[in-house]
Amino acid sequence: MKTQIFNSILQSVAEATELTTEQILSLNKQQEVVEARAMIVYFGRRYGLSCEFLREKLNKKSTYAVRYLEGEFGGMLKCSFSLREATKAVEQKLANILPNTSK
Repeated sequence: MKTQIFNSILQSVAEATELTTEQILSLNKQQEVVEARAMIVYFGRRYGLSCEFLREKLNKKSTYAVRYLEGEFGGMLKCSFSLREATKAVEQKLANILPNTSK
């Protein structure tokens, strides 16, 4: 179930940001790719995924990196209109796909 939730989030974020899943899961440090990863962490935590699980799926070396993305996401949202719009789109899509698992 966790993998299904993660894959739904990943696909939704990829569609909303117009990035490929490969780009998001890569080591690319371009701003839009990092923002997409942070969005995955944000929604992953909302849907009950642990930092350790997200670390494994996002190919991070430590859970600190996942917690960092989680903590920085709010600031990223304040600075980026396009990220806010993408986040709204993902939120709406996930509400239809995963309606009863959000916290």
